[in-house]
Amino acid sequence: MLESNGASVVAPKIEDLSQNTATGSSGSTKYIRSSVKSPCPVCGRVKDKDCSLHPDGKTAHCKTYVSGIGHDESQWHYNGTNKQGFQGIFVLKQVESEFVKSPRPKSSKSYYYPNRDGSPLLRVNRIDRGDGQKNFYQQHWDGNKWVNGNPEHIKRLIPIYRYREVQQAIERQELIFVVEGEATADALWALGIAATTTIGGSGGYANYGSYLDDLLGARLVLTPDRDSLGIKYMSEFERDFSIFIEGWYLAGTVGLWKIPRGEWILGTILATGTIPKNRF
Repeated sequence: MLESNGASVVAPKIEDLSQNTATGSSGSTKYIRSSVKSPCPVCGRVKDKDCSLHPDGKTAHCKTYVSGIGHDESQWHYNGTNKQGFQGIFVLKQVESEFVKSPRPKSSKSYYYPNRDGSPLLRVNRIDRGDGQKNFYQQHWDGNKWVNGNPEHIKRLIPIYRYREVQQAIERQELIFVVEGEATADALWALGIAATTTIGGSGGYANYGSYLDDLLGARLVLTPDRDSLGIKYMSEFERDFSIFIEGWYLAGTVGLWKIPRGEWILGTILATGTIPKNRF
């Protein structure tokens, strides 16, 4: 509740802001001037017409908070002053809808990391229980069969995921999206987008060999999962490959992300067949 000329004024609700519209005789849109019937949504002003609101309810010009200092920042973002310099411009904050990840159906899948010469080396097996729970285990090739475990002498040999396709993408100077998880990389490749990851994901990046030679000359876009581990993983990647990083690919603004943890890109691809709206 806001005070104006000694009277208590309630600022209009966000959902009501777009109900009052007005157009001039020429058909051009007119801003709604502040009044008792239409208080300024930023400061509650009613005593004069010095504040105004666009009919769509998303942009307001406020005389009280010209500099933006002191206004309620929970609903309105300050965007500087108007050309005349006597009104602050405010934009209604858009709240990102919460991402809801559905559990994968019960299934099992293997992801392969062959040697750089194409011979068998290691595979990661994923088992989904259908209730959101999952398990991983690794197996290495002993020359005849797949054997459980990933011994130290194998770890040092493991290349970047989909090494051969990545090398071809580098030759074509394509952007390569660095993601967390083989399934996400595969989903991007299915859309015709070059992508890779490292074995062990965010928790195991530093536990394996160097990938520098695998990504020489690459044009990389870092694509973190929606959680602190995802950001940490890509930050480590940026530290090691800074000269090859062309940008970060995020869903909206990090501060507005709604978590559940992880796999937001893959979940969106599976649900819509497209990658989420990006922002570098």
